[in-house]
Amino acid sequence: MAIVRYTSEELDKMTDLTDWEKLRNMTDEDIDYSDIPEWTAEDFARATRGGVPLEHPQRVSVYVRPSLLARYQNTGKGWRKRLSENFETWLCQTQGIAAL
Repeated sequence: MAIVRYTSEELDKMTDLTDWEKLRNMTDEDIDYSDIPEWTAEDFARATRGGVPLEHPQRVSVYVRPSLLARYQNTGKGWRKRLSENFETWLCQTQGIAAL
């Protein structure tokens, strides 16, 4: 599948073929899920949110120097995951424990 790019002007000229009224009135029972397989327990076990396993995420507040935060944010998308992974690596190395 090729990636196709459009300018905003090109998008403005395109005809919207979506039946928005039908979608607004659609119920969950009207949705055809026949082409989507059911998720198994194994699927859920492998699932992640932003790279963090779903069974483990926990939001915390941590105070860090602005320069450190900026350096991680400047690494781009996924910086929170990298920060978490680096912290885990440091913790395991300094405490002499296996990966969490």
